[in-house]
Amino acid sequence: KPTVTPAMSLSIASLRASPLRFSSRFVSGLNSLGTRGGGGCQFCASFSSSAEPSDCGDASSSSSRRRRRWAPGSEEAEGERKRTLRYAQLPFCGPSTTYEGNDDNDGSWLRKLNSCAGSFVRGTFVKQGLSGEDLARKYDIGEELGSGATATVYRAVNRRTGHAVAMKAISKTHISDHQMLQNEIQIHKATDHPNILRLLEIFEDETQLMLVCELCGAGDLWKLLISNQDEFAGSQLCEEDAMQIFKQILNSVVYLHSRGIVHRDLKPGNFLCQKVPEPTGSSSKTESRVGIIKLADFGVSSYCHVKHRLTRRVGTDGFMAPEVARNQPYDEKADCFSCGCILHMLLTGHPPKQREDGSYTISKIRLNFVSPEARSLVQQLMAPLPEDRPSAEQALRSPLLQGSRQRLRAGSARLD
Repeated sequence: KPTVTPAMSLSIASLRASPLRFSSRFVSGLNSLGTRGGGGCQFCASFSSSAEPSDCGDASSSSSRRRRRWAPGSEEAEGERKRTLRYAQLPFCGPSTTYEGNDDNDGSWLRKLNSCAGSFVRGTFVKQGLSGEDLARKYDIGEELGSGATATVYRAVNRRTGHAVAMKAISKTHISDHQMLQNEIQIHKATDHPNILRLLEIFEDETQLMLVCELCGAGDLWKLLISNQDEFAGSQLCEEDAMQIFKQILNSVVYLHSRGIVHRDLKPGNFLCQKVPEPTGSSSKTESRVGIIKLADFGVSSYCHVKHRLTRRVGTDGFMAPEVARNQPYDEKADCFSCGCILHMLLTGHPPKQREDGSYTISKIRLNFVSPEARSLVQQLMAPLPEDRPSAEQALRSPLLQGSRQRLRAGSARLD
């Protein structure tokens, strides 16, 4: 198989910039040469009659890109020639950028996320399609834990095992976008991480959809932070405890981003705290009360691959990235900005102030009482431009979060 050398790549680029009009067979030959070389071609890898170009370097799909031979001078031949010239002028190799609402691949991606091809996935263990009668026979529904615009959460107990769970009852009459509801269920089914709330069963009747999840009895992170405020509305969490909580938050976000999922509504109210036994030995009071942090509520979550951009304005004011507030296309870096707002609240006791133009004001006075590393991490995650922010994985690898507990404890003692 021929290999595309740098000199050949330069020649191909020169031909591409030439004003001459090459035949379709010649352009296909150049494309086939670049594909077999394995080094990537200078043109888009697809010169077929499809509406969008496909990825480069896939030799197995070369047979599917073979061109049909139309009669010279026919309308089909002329249309094929125009498509060839248009794709030859593309400035990059690979798929074009797609936007939310104009891409039909979300459904296929969700099916692939929950597929079980040769391995076990979390979605195969979630029981679905059960009726309301099955729910009444299996669970005793108890007190209400919380409610929102479209759903109410109850505490329930399994009659056979005595295990307590949380049951989210979603009213179908109050749902305007049923596709987003199905996306929430599919994404929640596919997640399997210690810092993400686990979905157990799904029940459905004519009016309601009931999601049975594991129960976190310590409330959400927002209530925890409010209860730990002093008389000046400042945080009473030490930096060590704040970083332990934030590390669990980043763990869940890194897991979602690795699977192409953008949560789009990261805030303390969507992180639930799990109770743990009473502290023993040198365990801190806050750690014993918080325990494990679990991310919940995937109601506005969406799929976002490398060349896909989201456009819907969703989220919560005070934790929304500037590009989302300004109705600009965005990607997973919007979640990173929300993580920076959460870290700001963990360290200061309140979220950053949002201006009318979507920008934020950081509390520099309160952040002076934390370490320079923590202050720098907040500023990096809350950078106005998405390209200036670190990814969730890069933030998780920061020395501050990977450092020893002894170093953080010593730093807190020095600041005190």
